Amino acid sequence: MNKWPLAGAGLMLAGINYAAWRLCSYEPSITRYRLQDAHWQGDRPLRLALVSDFHSGSGQWSGKALARIVLNEQADALLIAGDHFDRKGEIDEGLALITEVVPHIPVFFVTGNHEEGRSDRVEMVEELRACGVAVLANEGAAFQAAGQRIEVLGFKDVAAFADRDDWVWAAGSPLKEGPVDRQAYRVVLSHRPEQVDFYNQLQAHLVLCGHAHGGQWRLPVIGGVFAPGQGLFPRFSRGIYTCGEKYPYHLIVSAGFAVHPLVPRIANRPELVMVDIG
Repeated sequence: MNKWPLAGAGLMLAGINYAAWRLCSYEPSITRYRLQDAHWQGDRPLRLALVSDFHSGSGQWSGKALARIVLNEQADALLIAGDHFDRKGEIDEGLALITEVVPHIPVFFVTGNHEEGRSDRVEMVEELRACGVAVLANEGAAFQAAGQRIEVLGFKDVAAFADRDDWVWAAGSPLKEGPVDRQAYRVVLSHRPEQVDFYNQLQAHLVLCGHAHGGQWRLPVIGGVFAPGQGLFPRFSRGIYTCGEKYPYHLIVSAGFAVHPLVPRIANRPELVMVDIG
């Protein structure tokens, strides 16, 4: 009996299984970006960890497991771009990440539409601040790393306001001025990537967002298929983009961790984002 056809069929089946696993895998990955930015004047590269759309641990990584990875990566700060907690239910898994990390590095947090929809959002924010988290609601904070000052501007989600115009008015007026320290590196943390017209005014060097879930299904060349707030074939779904004309900056959109049992992610693995700037 000729075994080669059977061996070939076995290899083909294995290849199909592997391709299917790659397409539909929910195993999180670490996505790395390295930015050469002349505005960064530190004595070594800055490393930022970005977590978005954790949704109270709906994916395969627990909060503690994710914390270990962030700390092992020696990030200088952790930035959480909203929807860390679901609209309903417990917040323990999301808190586990934060409480493990915050004794070691600064943690910055902005709300997404899910946090803004929680009935206990005020108590949630108070608990985060009690843990030592910088919860930014249309305000800024700063920290030092590698001999340079980093400013982080953070914005409440649009869902906290009646409409986008109210959000822009509330968020924009105190924050459109340039950095107080002209040598500072300015990072914007916000849930929704599609608000680029607003971000363009902030003289930022880097903008970090989530919300789009990577476009849910990703197609070759086209990219993401659907994102909340952007609809079909969104402009910003996952990856790095160059934005701004008067004040150019990089926009990084995390695909996040969310896994919905009825809407699978295809060719769109959940991700922890690490950004090196130097």
